[in-house]
Amino acid sequence: MTPQQVSDLIDSAKTAADQEQLAKHYDSEAALLESAADDHLKLAAQYKDAASLKGSQHPTSKEAQDHCLALADGLRSAAKEARTMAADHRAVAKEMTP
Repeated sequence: MTPQQVSDLIDSAKTAADQEQLAKHYDSEAALLESAADDHLKLAAQYKDAASLKGSQHPTSKEAQDHCLALADGLRSAAKEARTMAADHRAVAKEMTP
């Protein structure tokens, strides 16, 4: 869903199905964020290897590694928040189901 579609659905959600659709959106968002975090962890490992292979000839490797690790941490945190949003919408959906 586009950000506008999510916003519209949040404004108009009246059924358990609407809440489940939002939950699925946040699950999907979390999966994308986790995948991006994994990618950055792989890049961090590459920069670490480059630094050890090239030593002082590759002075940015440590900074790049730290950058990738920080991004991975932030992405994992965002994924966790998205999973929380999904769980919250599922809880609302459950309350709406007779």
